[in-house]
Amino acid sequence: MTVRLLNLREAAAALGSSEASLRRWCDQGAPIARRGRRGKGGAALYDVNALKAWRDGDRGVEPASEFLALLGSVLWAQFLATSGPHKRAIASDFAAAWYRMRWELEDRGSSTGAAPIEIERLRLIAQKMSD
Repeated sequence: MTVRLLNLREAAAALGSSEASLRRWCDQGAPIARRGRRGKGGAALYDVNALKAWRDGDRGVEPASEFLALLGSVLWAQFLATSGPHKRAIASDFAAAWYRMRWELEDRGSSTGAAPIEIERLRLIAQKMSD
């Protein structure tokens, strides 16, 4: 079966909903076949069948989301176990590594959801370092 990927307007029309609703669903974890990026040809693309399944209740946790949550916990635990003058720099490296992994998974079509609280903490610690 060939999957046809649609832009936001086409996918919303195919689902019989508004573009705003489709954006909101994606913020809530609906699958996106390809995340948007800047530049020509950078529009996000959607698989209507996957969106219909998600909308109709098939909202099982994505393996990518589980992996990123576990990675966030591991990185936070490792940060807490670290001592020394470079601890804040390590927070920056750990947060950057987590976000890099998230972007890689999203580029492969995985739905990843929001960053876990541990990663937000690392990001804030790293941000304090740069201030």
